[in-house]
Amino acid sequence: ICSLFAGVGGIDLGFLNTKKCEIVYANEFDKYAVQTYELNFKNKVDCRDIHEVKINEIPDFDIMVGGFPCT
Repeated sequence: ICSLFAGVGGIDLGFLNTKKCEIVYANEFDKYAVQTYELNFKNKVDCRDIHEVKINEIPDFDIMVGGFPCT
């Protein structure tokens, strides 16, 4: 899974619970969401603005997920 706009990982958790997926990349800009995500998952979050991320910096993945902004 490539998780963009990962937030605190709600979408990621659903995929992990299937026991058929693993998160290979997560990106989230909000520092508080990143803190929560990293407390709940083993993954280190790329917290750069998505505009700064080059495609070749993202590991190969089969499924891309993206969270809607929380307001």
